[in-house]
Amino acid sequence: MTSQPAFEYVLGSSDPELQRLGRQQAVWSEQTEAWLDLLELPASGAAVLDAGCGPGEVLARLARRVGPDGHLVGIDDAPRWIEVAGERARAEAWPTTELLQGRLEQVGDDGSLDGRFDGIFCRWVLSFPPDPGALVARFARWLRPGGRLVVVDYNHEGVSLFPRSEGFAAVIRATRAWYESMGGSTFVAGDLPR
Repeated sequence: MTSQPAFEYVLGSSDPELQRLGRQQAVWSEQTEAWLDLLELPASGAAVLDAGCGPGEVLARLARRVGPDGHLVGIDDAPRWIEVAGERARAEAWPTTELLQGRLEQVGDDGSLDGRFDGIFCRWVLSFPPDPGALVARFARWLRPGGRLVVVDYNHEGVSLFPRSEGFAAVIRATRAWYESMGGSTFVAGDLPR
């Protein structure tokens, strides 16, 4: 593991957030498998990055896909998530796993990740940084020829409740403002094709 200055995940890294992320993964489990299929990883020995890996919910699924000869890399800002993912990797005997704590915008500045991955998975991450396009360009450098990047992220345009509720609308406005105050965007999915 390498370490860079700590950066606190905008939603925190508390025990309740760890539990929420576990519940979120349970809800999105089937769809996540379909998204991971899009990586089209080799049957054995793939090198895969989970960009913004959190506590390792998706890394656990990737571990099964790459097999014993595979190589997993997880990168996350939050030191606690790297710690939790490391504990899971040891407890569940994942294949070779490298966990890097730091900002995606800074890790690999030395070129050490260039051309290294058969696949990169990035779920619900690009809505947080101020320049998601620069991260996508960085990810492209990190892929091997023929490698695949799969990004899953937000477009809050469809968040609504019927019948309309001013309280619910206020929560949505506050959530969007919160992301923006941290330099992110709740509408990043609409910008990703560019």
